[in-house]
Amino acid sequence: MLFFDLWTNTGFGDKILDLLAILTVARILGKKIKCKWSPGCQEDRQYDNELFTLTDLTWALKSEEPPIKKQDFFGENNGCWGYFMQQHLEKGIINDQIIPINTFWGTTSLERIYEALPFYGLQNVHPTQVWEAYFDIAKTIIPCKKIHDRINTEGAFGIHIRLSDKCVENPNQFTMNKDEYANIKYKCIQFIKQQDINTKFFVCSEDKAACNELKNTIRELGKNVIEVDYEGLKLDELALLDFFCLSRCELIVQCTKYSTFSIAASLLNRIPLINFYGLNNNALGIWMKTANINIL
Repeated sequence: MLFFDLWTNTGFGDKILDLLAILTVARILGKKIKCKWSPGCQEDRQYDNELFTLTDLTWALKSEEPPIKKQDFFGENNGCWGYFMQQHLEKGIINDQIIPINTFWGTTSLERIYEALPFYGLQNVHPTQVWEAYFDIAKTIIPCKKIHDRINTEGAFGIHIRLSDKCVENPNQFTMNKDEYANIKYKCIQFIKQQDINTKFFVCSEDKAACNELKNTIRELGKNVIEVDYEGLKLDELALLDFFCLSRCELIVQCTKYSTFSIAASLLNRIPLINFYGLNNNALGIWMKTANINIL
């Protein structure tokens, strides 16, 4: 068994994508993973790992420390953001600890996993083996009963609005400005208008005002909106319910420029993902050969 210290301190999508990458490498190595889960940096949204399960994995105790800590690689005062670990280490397994492929959270696509295989001592692996292992593991990500029993989005069109830190004044390949969001939202509404009157829509977002506004717009267009029971859920449970509801939809629409939350949800059951921004200055290009992405 190999120990994996999940360094990612960002959102659930980043965490799942980084975990999927390492589990894929471990599967090809014929190894299981013990993972030290990183709950996140938001006190009110810690993404408890008891809320879901997946194959080939056991969770390390919260008190359990990895054989080698992140600071041992980079030093106490050195950052590690955005490094491909092959640039800094000779091998990816040290003292039964498997090292992340890179530290640019949530960007390890199938191509990047394949390119990193020699770092883990793997040679002459066919790309199909990587692809099959990745999606075989992805489909085993299952919510706990508390969340599972509230999922009611089978056959619906899921719409994910991602704002907060993704909507900024000076955007980069992961973010957008207000005008760009307005254009994406306009295209999203035009897409909704084109759908059959019997199409059902599930809308989710961390921004409840934006979520409710789009729901009202859909209803005004004479379309159906699916409501999910959030009663009694904490914020991390609510977010994971949204994630797994998206993963059960017929397709996912990104009403945002870029979000690993909806990318990861689409990968669980390999459902189509629609994006209205395009690939120019958009990190979405990383995922074009991994996810089923359609640019409209």
